[in-house]
Amino acid sequence: MKNKNIIIIIVAIFVVSGLLTLTSFAYFTATVQGNDSAYNTVITTGEMALMLNDGEQVGLNNAIPGDSITKEFSVKNTGTVETTYDVYFSELFNTFEDKNDLVYKLETSNGCANDTEKIVPSISSDESKMVSACTINPNQTHNYTLTITFKNDGTNQDDNKGKKFSTKVSLNEYKRYVTKARLSSTNTFKCALANMDENECRYVSDFPNVERIEMSSNMPSVENNAKLVSADDSDFDVFVWNDNSTSFIYTDADYIEMPTNSNFMFAHLSNLKYLDLQRFDPSNVISMEYLFAHTGDFEVNIGEKFNTEKLEDVESLFYKSYISNVDFLNNFDFSKVKSTYRMFDNMLGNVEINLHDIVFNDATNANYMFTESSGIKSISLSNISFPNATSARYMISSLKNIEHISFSGLFDGSNLTEINYFIYNNPKLQSVDLGDNFLLTNLSHMYYFITFCDSLVNIDFGKNFDISNITEIDDMLYHLPVITEIDFKNFLDLSKATRISLMVENCDNLKTIHIGNKFTFGPDANLNCIFDDLINLETIYAGPHSYSDENNETGVFCNVPSLKGGAGTTFDKNYRSIEYARIDDPEHGKPGYFTLDPRYQ
Repeated sequence: MKNKNIIIIIVAIFVVSGLLTLTSFAYFTATVQGNDSAYNTVITTGEMALMLNDGEQVGLNNAIPGDSITKEFSVKNTGTVETTYDVYFSELFNTFEDKNDLVYKLETSNGCANDTEKIVPSISSDESKMVSACTINPNQTHNYTLTITFKNDGTNQDDNKGKKFSTKVSLNEYKRYVTKARLSSTNTFKCALANMDENECRYVSDFPNVERIEMSSNMPSVENNAKLVSADDSDFDVFVWNDNSTSFIYTDADYIEMPTNSNFMFAHLSNLKYLDLQRFDPSNVISMEYLFAHTGDFEVNIGEKFNTEKLEDVESLFYKSYISNVDFLNNFDFSKVKSTYRMFDNMLGNVEINLHDIVFNDATNANYMFTESSGIKSISLSNISFPNATSARYMISSLKNIEHISFSGLFDGSNLTEINYFIYNNPKLQSVDLGDNFLLTNLSHMYYFITFCDSLVNIDFGKNFDISNITEIDDMLYHLPVITEIDFKNFLDLSKATRISLMVENCDNLKTIHIGNKFTFGPDANLNCIFDDLINLETIYAGPHSYSDENNETGVFCNVPSLKGGAGTTFDKNYRSIEYARIDDPEHGKPGYFTLDPRYQ
C-alpha cells in the first residue's frame, strides 16, 4: 500500500535571455527558492512522519553556460517506524531546444543518492525521480545537496534563446504494510523460553535458566531445537529457543501480537536481566496481571512507544519482582485501566519509581497502588491524573523502606470523595512533598491522610492543597512520632465541615503547628479533640482570621499540656473548647491558645 504525499520543496526557474551577438553564448537568470508551505512540513501517515526542511532561498542572475545553482534540503523521519520515500521533479515545464543543456547532481552523505551527473528530465516519469524507494529509520535525517547546471558544451548554444524551464521538487512517501504474527498462548511461549515442553513446565514455579530474551535476525537451525509458539491461524510463524541462558525469538513478521490475556507472561523468570520488547505489539492486550511477577532485576527495551490502548487490568504487575527501574512504564497508555489496585505490590530489591504524564482516565479508584513492598525506596509522581476516580484508600501504604514521596506538576484527584489512609504505615518515610497542584476540590471525607510514619520529619503541603469542600475529617495526621513542625500554610478552610475529630493526634515530638489564616469552622460543626495527644506541642501559629469564637462547648484541645498562647495563656484541661481556638489576647478578655503568626502581621 502506498501513500502519496506531495510537498513542494524547491522551485527552480531558468529563463534564457536575448543574445548580444550571434556568436555569443546564451545566458539565463536562475532562482531556486523555498516554498512557504513546504518549510518544516510534517507528513504523517499512521505512525510515519517525514519532516522536510528546504532552508533559505538562493538565486543566480545573468549566468552563462557552465554556471550552476545549488540547493540544500533534508528529509527527517519523525515517526516510530521505518519508511521509504522518493524525491522527484514534478510539474515540469521545459521549452529548451537542447534538453541536454540542463544537468543535475544530487549528492548526500547519508541518504540515497550518488554524484552522477544526469540530464534534467522534461516530462514527469520514472526518470524524473532523483531518489527511488529510499529507506529511512525513525529519528534519522537524510541531507541532500541538489546542483542544477546550464552545461557548457563548447558550442554556440543560441538555440535556447528565450526558452524557459521550471520544476518543483517533491516527495512521495510509501507506507509499508506492517505484518504481525500472533502467539498461541502465554504458557506455550514461556515454556519455550525455558526450553521446556508444556507438560514438563506446567508445575514449575521458577525458570532460572532464562537471563536474556532477545529477537534474532537469523532463522533457527535444526541444532537450536526451536519451538513453534505462534497460533495456528497466525500469518507468520514465531520460533523460540534457548542457548546458554539466552532465549531467542525469530519471526519474519514485523511485530509479535501479544495475547489479549497476557497475565504471567514473563513471570517467574527469577534471573532475568534483559528483555527486548521492541517488536512486541500489546495493542490488543486487556489484562497484564502479574506480567513481571517473581522476576530478577532486568532492563527492558520497548522503544519509544508501547501501544497499550486497550489495557484494563494491571493488578500485581511487579509482584515480588526485583526490578530496579520501571521508567519504561511512562511509554504505556493507561487511559483504559479500571483500577491501579496493587499495581506495585510486594516489590523487592531497590527501586526508585518515577512516573510522569500519565492519565488513568477510566480508573474508578487509586486504592492500594503502592503497597506491601520492601524494595520501593522513593516515589516521584509528576503530572499524574485520576480524573474519574472517587477513592484513593491506602494508595501508598506498608512500604517498609521508602524514604521519600513527592508530587510535582499536577496530581488530579479532583473527583476523589475519600482519600483515607492515603500515606499509611511507611516506617522509614522521611519526607512528603505534595507539589504545587494537588487537586482535591470535591473531597468530602479524609480519614488518616498521613499516618503511622515513624520517621517522617517533613510534610510540604505545596501551593494548592484545597480541601475547602470537605465535610468530615478524622485523624488527618496521626502517629508521626518524630516530626517537630507542621505547616498547613493557608489550606485549612473547614467552614463546610460538619465533623472534625482528632485532626492532628499522637505526634509526640511535635512542637509547632502553622494553621494559616483560614482555619475556620462552620457554626454547626461537630468538633472532637482537633488537637490531641500532642504532649510536646508548644505553639500553634495562626493568622488573625483563623479562629471562631462561636459559643460552642465542644472540645478542641485534648492532652496538649505544653501548649501556650502568644500572650502566655497556658493550656488548662478545664478550658479546651472552641472558645480558646483564637489568638491569645487576655488583656481584652479573650484568652486563647493560638499565637499570631508573624507572616500575617
